Amino acid sequence: MIQKVGHILSFFLLRLLALQCFHSYQFCFVTCIWYGYMTELFQLFFVRAGRLFDVGFYAVGVLSGLFLSAIIMQIKRNAAGQVWRDSDPN
Repeated sequence: MIQKVGHILSFFLLRLLALQCFHSYQFCFVTCIWYGYMTELFQLFFVRAGRLFDVGFYAVGVLSGLFLSAIIMQIKRNAAGQVWRDSDPN
């Protein structure tokens, strides 16, 4: 179970970092899920067993990162709008 939480957290962080580089929610989502799928595929060629089930945990981490970044952006927009409204002389 701890390993699955590690999968979620690592892809959560990957999603947040990818968003800083690419600035596109859709591209980051697809890229992170593709990366997770490819890591599981490559594990089939080594001693480890690749599991598509783990890609689901990766997706949970990526979607959590998407959700958190959307919340942060909304808070920033609301704060910027509040400051603008407070400084309006009318």
